[in-house]
Amino acid sequence: MISLAIAQSDANFLKGPELRIEFDHLESKQFTFTYVDRADAKNPWTRKAEADEGFEVLERFLVKRARWFRKPGEPESSSPSSA
Repeated sequence: MISLAIAQSDANFLKGPELRIEFDHLESKQFTFTYVDRADAKNPWTRKAEADEGFEVLERFLVKRARWFRKPGEPESSSPSSA
């Protein structure tokens, strides 16, 4: 299992928010994305994706769910995770 944790630069990894990405390169060849917005969150958002759709799921998460990024030409909106 290969793991990667991503957070905004001003986030505290002990408190969140954090996106953890795991890739099972030995068996299922799937990504597991887990987003925890608070350390005490009981039901984090989780999504499994095949290897060939992993980047698409990551991009959609960063732009639409977490709103950490936006596509060129899209208007700015307040980020729910920057409050």
